[in-house]
Amino acid sequence: MNDQRLDSIESRLKQFELGKKDDGSQKAILAQFYVAEYSVFMGPVSSWENLQYAAWPILIAALALLAQMSQVYVNYRWWTAVIVTLIVYVAYVAY
Repeated sequence: MNDQRLDSIESRLKQFELGKKDDGSQKAILAQFYVAEYSVFMGPVSSWENLQYAAWPILIAALALLAQMSQVYVNYRWWTAVIVTLIVYVAYVAY
């Protein structure tokens, strides 16, 4: 599939007569395209990595707050703690 995309890009470059030059302009344009494509693909991945490192401190803080809620029934606190833990775990594994 990548070969087909590369052929498509090279054919478009040949339409602009950039492919006929031997000074490496076609390679430079392809390199810029690949760098731009890489940054588009890796942007969400790096954002998700940051969120994964933030998920566990958020979970610990939420559980600490739940432990301090003495006015709420114990059963509700336990169920809330379980649900928060499951939500963080699913968000952590889902990606």
